[in-house]
Order: sequence, then C-alpha cells, then structure tokens
Amino acid sequence: TVEMMDAADVQEFCESAGYDWEIISENSELAIPPAMNVEETDWQAEAEIEDTGKDFLSASPSVPEIANPNLDSIRRQLEGLL
Repeated sequence: TVEMMDAADVQEFCESAGYDWEIISENSELAIPPAMNVEETDWQAEAEIEDTGKDFLSASPSVPEIANPNLDSIRRQLEGLL
C-alpha cells in the first residue's frame, strides 16, 4: 500500500543513507532510482539459474530424523491442538 510521507523525512533518510533525493511530481512516470543509488549485485536471473541444471534443494543433505521420546511427546501434544 502506498502511503504519503513527509518530504523532510524522505530527505533526512536519504541523506543519512548517502543517497541523492529528489521530490517527484505526482504525475511523473519515474520508475527507476538515480543511477548512483543502484548497487551492483551478483544475483542471476531466474532463467539463468535454471539453465545451470542444478537443483539446489535436492542437493542439500536430508536431515536424519532423530528418535527422541520428548520430541514425540511434544509432537503428539501439538497435533492434539489441531
């Protein structure tokens, strides 16, 4: 949800974070931040990740289930609440 903010709060936040700031008119179609505020990232687009052929979820080792009477008791109590 879009909320109205005080211009002074926006200015103070931007200056404290080292960002440039500019109040944009209501009818403006600005959709990107100023170039100097854009950080370099090392992420890959989703399509590029899929192309690598790696399934990161299945690559992680499964956690062995530990038989613990206390855990079983707690699990039964929690299931009883449902």
